Amino acid sequence: MNKVVVHVDQLANWSLALGNVRNLVKGMEQLKVEVVANAEAVKGFLDDTSLEDMRPLAEQGVQFVACSTAMKSYDLSEEQLEDFINTVPSGVVELVEKQAEDYAYLKP
Repeated sequence: MNKVVVHVDQLANWSLALGNVRNLVKGMEQLKVEVVANAEAVKGFLDDTSLEDMRPLAEQGVQFVACSTAMKSYDLSEEQLEDFINTVPSGVVELVEKQAEDYAYLKP
């Protein structure tokens, strides 16, 4: 199985990142994808346009993860997130752990 962790740290990069994820899902079989947002990109989890693009990907098994540290710095709470979005204590730790688990790293 192919595994990819997609790193989004800039709000402006959500559209590109989600396009990359759509292409991965369409182009590869037996694929596991996790999208990790940290820094200002966590605000993208509250953007209606981005959420419309995320929902169908989540339904196809793509995991979405928000950095709790970044959320706190932007005064965001877990309660504001859609049900399909999980949190981790640290986005950078999550990225390192996924790479240690043989996930390919993609940063649009």
